Parts: sequence; C-alpha cells; structure tokens
Amino acid sequence: MIRYNYLNYSTVILLIMIIASMFIRGMTRGRVNRYFLTLMIADLIAASADIVAIHTDRLGLRGVGYAAHTVFLFTHNFMAPMFCFYIVAAADAVFILKRNVKAFYIPAVPILGIILMLIINPFTGWLFYYSEDGVYSHGPLHFMLYAFSFCYVILGLYYISKLKNGMSIRQSAILALMFPFMLAGETWQRYGGGLRTVSFMCMLGIMLISITIHRPEEFVDPVTGLDRYGKYVMDMKRCFVNGKPQQIILVNIANYSSLHAVLGYDSTTQLLRNVGDTIKKICAARGEKYNVGLYYAENGYFRIAVNKGSDCEGIANDLAKALREPITINGMEVSLIAFTCIVSCPDEIDDYPALDAFGSDFHKRLHYTGGVSLASEVLEKKNYDLMQEIDAIIENALANRSFMVYYQPIYSVEKGKFTSAEALLRLKDEKYGFISPEIFIPAAEKSGAIHKIGTFVLEEVCRYIASDDFTKCGLEYIEVNLSVAQCMQSSLADSVLEIIDHYGVSHDRINLEITETAASYAQNVLMDNLEKLSGAGISFSLDDYGTGYSNMMRVASMPLKIVKLDKTFTDCEDNPKMLIILENTVRMIKALNMEIVAEGIENEEMARRYSDMECEFIQGFYYSTPLPCEDFTNFLMSRQSV
Repeated sequence: MIRYNYLNYSTVILLIMIIASMFIRGMTRGRVNRYFLTLMIADLIAASADIVAIHTDRLGLRGVGYAAHTVFLFTHNFMAPMFCFYIVAAADAVFILKRNVKAFYIPAVPILGIILMLIINPFTGWLFYYSEDGVYSHGPLHFMLYAFSFCYVILGLYYISKLKNGMSIRQSAILALMFPFMLAGETWQRYGGGLRTVSFMCMLGIMLISITIHRPEEFVDPVTGLDRYGKYVMDMKRCFVNGKPQQIILVNIANYSSLHAVLGYDSTTQLLRNVGDTIKKICAARGEKYNVGLYYAENGYFRIAVNKGSDCEGIANDLAKALREPITINGMEVSLIAFTCIVSCPDEIDDYPALDAFGSDFHKRLHYTGGVSLASEVLEKKNYDLMQEIDAIIENALANRSFMVYYQPIYSVEKGKFTSAEALLRLKDEKYGFISPEIFIPAAEKSGAIHKIGTFVLEEVCRYIASDDFTKCGLEYIEVNLSVAQCMQSSLADSVLEIIDHYGVSHDRINLEITETAASYAQNVLMDNLEKLSGAGISFSLDDYGTGYSNMMRVASMPLKIVKLDKTFTDCEDNPKMLIILENTVRMIKALNMEIVAEGIENEEMARRYSDMECEFIQGFYYSTPLPCEDFTNFLMSRQSV
C-alpha cells in the first residue's frame, strides 16, 4: 500500500507553531504546561519519524527505516500514558498518585510492555518487519499496540470521571474528546487508503486543548507575567477539594494605593512588573521554577503556591529581603511596605474563603518589620477555625435570633443627664463565645447577610423604643449604625421607614449613624437615601470622624445633625499638635451648626476636657460599657433619678 505524508507535513508545521506560541505566550511554567509541551513534542517527533520512515522505505534504506519506525511507534504510543498524566496534572492530583504506590506504577505497565516489545522486535519481528522484497509489514503481535493504547483510553476516562471535582465541566469534556481524536486517527489510518492520520488527529486534539484550555489571555496577567487572580482562586479551590498539602506565600504591598496615586498608571505598571520579575528570578534561583504557582491577585497582592517538600521558607526570606530594597522607577527611588506571610494548607486553613479572608487583611494585624511571618503567629488556631465557620455562624444566629443588641448611653453635657444611646450589635456563639464585630461584620458584608442583620437591629431598637421601659428612661432617641453595604442599597430609605412605621415609632426617635468609609462610596445612592430619610424627620450622625476618609466639602453637603469624633482624638493627650487639631476641628464643626459626640472617653479628666471645649455629648467607658437591654434600662433608671 502506498503511504502518503501530506498530513504528517501539516502536523509538523502546525505543532511547531503551537509549541512556539506556548513559549511566546509564556505558557511554560508549571507541571500542567510542561506535560502539555511534552505531549506536543512527542507528537512532533512521531510525525517527523513517520515522514522519515516512509521516505527511507521508498529508498530501500532498511536500517534508517527500521530506526524511524521504532521511534514512531514508541513516541506515538508514549502519548497515551503522557496524556493520562496530563489529565491528573490538570486536576492538580499528581500528589494523590504519589501517595498510592500502586496507582502511580500500575499505569506504567503497558508502556513498559511496549518498550520491551520494541527492544526485542529486531529479533522476533512481532511488531513489524521487512519482507524479503523490502516491504514494511505488521508483525503477528502488532495488535498488542492497539490493546495497550486502549488500556490508556480506559484509564484516561477513569481519571476524568474520578477527578471531575478538580476540573470544570468544560475542561473535562474537552479532555475527554482527545480520546475520540486518537481512535479516529488509528481507524482512519488503518482503513483510509494510505493516509497517515494518527499524528494529525492527535495534533487536532492538542490544538483544541491549546485554544480552549491553555489561554494566557484568560489566565496570565499581562503586566506581571504571573497568573491572574481568577487562576489563583481556581487553583486554590482545587487544592482544597483534593486535600492537597501546600504552602502559600502571601505578599501584600500595604502602601500600593498610595504609590499608585503618586506614580500614576504607567510607573505603577513598571513597579508591578519589577516585583513580578523579582518573584520569578527568586523561584528560579532556588530551583523551584517549575514547582510553584505564581499569581498576581490585584491591588498589590502577590501569591506563591509552593508544593510540599519545596524550599518555601527560602523563597519567602529571599523575597522579603529583595522587597526591602528600594526600586528605581523613572529615576525615583520607591520603597515598598511589603508584608510576607506563609500559610500551610490544609493544616492551618482548610478552605478557600478562610484563606482569602486571611490574605486580604493579615498585614493590618502586624507591625511592619520587613521579615517573614507565619500564619500561626498572626492568628491562633481557634481564630482560623472561626474564620472558616463564620458564615455558618452568622446564618445560624439569624435563624435562631441569637444576635443581641446592647446599648451604650450618651451623656448630654448641657442637660447633665443621659439623653440618648448607641445600639451596638453583639454575637455570642456556643462554641466561640463572644465574636468581635470586627470579624463578623466584614464577613456579613461579603456574604450579603448584613442586610438581614441591619433589619434585625432596627427592629429590636424600634421594639425597645415602643416599650414602656424606653419612656421611663427619659431618652430622646437611639443611634443605629448603618454598614457600608446598607448605604449602597437604593431601597434603604423605604426599608427603614417601613420598619419604623410598623412599630409606630416617631421618626425623631431614630438617629442613623453612617461611617466616614460609607460616606466615601456611592455618593448618589447615599445622598438620595439621606435626603429622603431626613425629609421624613430622621436625623443622621457621621461616625468615626477623623479616620482619614472625609473632607469638609463632603461633610458640609450632607444633612448631618451630629459628628462623632473618633477615639483617635481622645488618644492625643500627650501630643500638643494633635490637641491644636482637635480644638480647631471642634470649632469648625460647631460653626457648621452640627453637634459633637466625643467617643472613647475613659476617665474624668478626658470628660472635663471635652466639656470645656463645649462638646454637646460624651460617650465612653467612663460612664458605662455597652449593656444588654434589661441591664441598660436598670442602669439608666437608677442614674437618671440621681
């Protein structure tokens, strides 16, 4: 039978182009890319060997032809087991095979059988031979090659089914299509009238995978050359699903926003590229170029996923040292405040939401030293567990109404008594006890539960105001905090008014607190809500004033009744300059016809200072800690009479 090389030539040309594109696009880092490159190179060698074999057979060069046929059969049959390992790598489950000796070595049996048969074939002719007239012919056991390949088809489909949790549905479907391509190529070549289709059909399957799965525009950040945040999320979730032990190096550049504001887009881009290059060089110098996952998680956050057994501490220490050195951008030296932390998964954190939550703010709990921290040093194990369960704890608290509203009284300097109070949310869990609002409020905002919580607090406050206890206490109104997420909700005003009216509470009994952070977001939505609620007789306070987000133009434009000075002002006793700022801030706010609440007052001297500055209200532990509703009522009734 005459054999035609047209498709083999096409295969070689297209594979060279795909391989070149992999290098040009930077798709060479990591186990998955290496296995994929190996698969392509094997098909390229197989197609090239087939071309040589056909031409040498025509020229009667048996020696060269024999070697070419042997190379073709080996590399072509090597592709099936290689593709199976590629599937395992794509699901990030190679470590599972390594833990199971049988699972790791049994798949090697068929390919070892092929190698053995190729070695002895010159003496037996079982796989192929040349007849006396120099014609290439299949041997009596040539069918064994198909049998061995079929074993890998079954094994590959088993891996796809078994490891489906580590891959997307699209990825599983595309990988499964590779086997029909292989089988079609074998069948077509056997019955297709001399066309050499085996390598060509494998190349088509490889091209499909390259186009749909190995897409750098989807996974690679164009600035840093590292993988994108979305790839990091996908890879980390896969690790936790598979139970893969891994260490994550978290690098947060704390002053990234400030640098971006000063440097501008182009210079910040250059800065990020320098950091990305530094990370790649350090990993390569440590011999870990292919055993790490490198990611840019946006906003100055970098992540390095290090496989177990690799030099994680060495990489982290080298990186921390390198990032302490100034970086020159356009002739200007830039210093990074880079926090570096190592997290062991799943020992310390065993799900992605907890890892993401920890990574987003671990640097806020540390003093900058320029060194490397361990996650276990930042948080106790109890807090790791809490972070992982916080969403379930919040949902359970909402379902069982186990949130509690505490009240902290606010003292009126002019009237000499308590005239209002701030409602504060508390959460006590059976397992963890009292959980700080600094933990459950951000978690509730991320999950969306904050809206239910806000409704619960307002209902509890309205229920209390509508009771006889509130009347006996002689209070004028209660302050209720609004979260950032609530302020960004366009239906906020309608929801608040509906709850207040349901309990028959006078609108002037409610004062809503918004933070400086909330005031800096969603200005149009926030102003619409403020104007509608103010028009209905509800007053507003600006909480945490002095934390750095507000400007007086924004404060002056909002319908505010009260400005609450943040505790940072009360902590300035030993700082004469801060006292000057405080005194002028008080005068400025009073000139705007707004009342002032001084928060965080802890002793008589502080209370007297703010009274002398003519602040209208004082709040703090000097008068009372936040109290449960019943204790708060008893406290006020005893104090008001005095």
